[in-house]
Amino acid sequence: MARNASYYVLLIICYLSLVVPSFAKIHSGSKAPGFILADINGKKVSLTGILADNKPVIISFFATWCKPCLKEIPHLEKLQNESDVRVYLINIDNISTEKVSGFLKEKNIKLRVLLDPEARITGDAYEVLKGGLASIPKLFLFSPTGIIKFVSEGYDNEIEQKLTNEIVKIEREQKNKPRELAIFFTNSTNGYFESCDCPTHPYGGLVRRATYLKQQRKKHPNNLVLDSGDLFPPYVPETMAEYILKIYRLLEYDAVGIGDQEFSCKNFVKNIESSKVPFLSSNINCCEGNMCRFITPHEKVINKQNLKIKILSVIHPDVFILYPEKIKRGLNILPVEDILENKKGNCDFLILISHSGFDTDKEIAKNHDNIDLIIGGHSQTLLTKPYKVKNTLIVQAGQDAQNVGKLILKFDENKKIFDYDYEVFPLTKDIPDDPQIRALIKEYRKKITKKK
Repeated sequence: MARNASYYVLLIICYLSLVVPSFAKIHSGSKAPGFILADINGKKVSLTGILADNKPVIISFFATWCKPCLKEIPHLEKLQNESDVRVYLINIDNISTEKVSGFLKEKNIKLRVLLDPEARITGDAYEVLKGGLASIPKLFLFSPTGIIKFVSEGYDNEIEQKLTNEIVKIEREQKNKPRELAIFFTNSTNGYFESCDCPTHPYGGLVRRATYLKQQRKKHPNNLVLDSGDLFPPYVPETMAEYILKIYRLLEYDAVGIGDQEFSCKNFVKNIESSKVPFLSSNINCCEGNMCRFITPHEKVINKQNLKIKILSVIHPDVFILYPEKIKRGLNILPVEDILENKKGNCDFLILISHSGFDTDKEIAKNHDNIDLIIGGHSQTLLTKPYKVKNTLIVQAGQDAQNVGKLILKFDENKKIFDYDYEVFPLTKDIPDDPQIRALIKEYRKKITKKK
């Protein structure tokens, strides 16, 4: 009998699965792969959203035809009822949602169920598929930060006790964490209210940034949120500038540096105080006639868990090279060296918000070893890990509001950093819009349409 090409491809896959050794890519200690799946009611659920509750999470893959899966599920239901853990089942049947729903009712399964027919989305990432075939039940326990703490394949009579022990370990780790400071940083927003979710701008936007920051502030209550400037696009229309400032006010930053593009807005300096955005500049003053004045406070000191943090903010004069004289006129930029000399003083930690560009930031760190952290900007550099110069960490989060940087600093009893975690998080479409920011964007769109 003639056989088509797909038959022989399947034979090759099966053969390779037997003779080629496999090496697990996902294991205890690794980061859980992200996903977006629909639940039984059609609502989209992402791993990011699940972890936002800041609780341990169990996910278990199952199918209606899997008898060992049915033996495991009552143990998981008991764990969710009796401990501080979130449990999700991922169904991999290739049947209609109605049939899955009927099965859950018949078996009286109350756990939240996500749908991934034939494990097309999560099967490879979670190594549920082996040689093209599903191997279930397969269960994962995640920490609140999304680290895999425990993996189980096949039904285990002792699964409930094993998971209980692991959950207790996670809770103990959470309680015994060293003193931490979470610093969230952004730069080069360039006026992006939202993303088009297209190839030129695949993710991001202030409307998602707001949601992400709210989620993360709950997870890390000891935090700072900082921005290094270029909130506006170049030569921003006044109405757009007005709404960007309204949104930044709602984002509740601790300090916002000033970028060169802010000065291309005609009334920026005039309205800076009334904007109620916590702008900070240590080296910009404006001169009119015989008078010069600083347009913002020139430093900020914040106490967090008995940690005294000083924040300075500078802009380098070279960033104005391409601007016309009418914008530069009246601006007096003091030398960065004068601002940073002996500035650490009696604080425990010195942060410099710098709108100078990555190359200049490296020079600043080289010449001033009293700086602990530089939040960079202007060059729109995406640093996937901190750049270290002596003892100074330099960070920057890319361009066009696409990402939020996250730096978790861990301090010892002497208030010295002994470790840190770092991530530049892309604001992908699974992060829902913030309702307040979405309302402001709609209001802005309506206003500019009327003007036309």
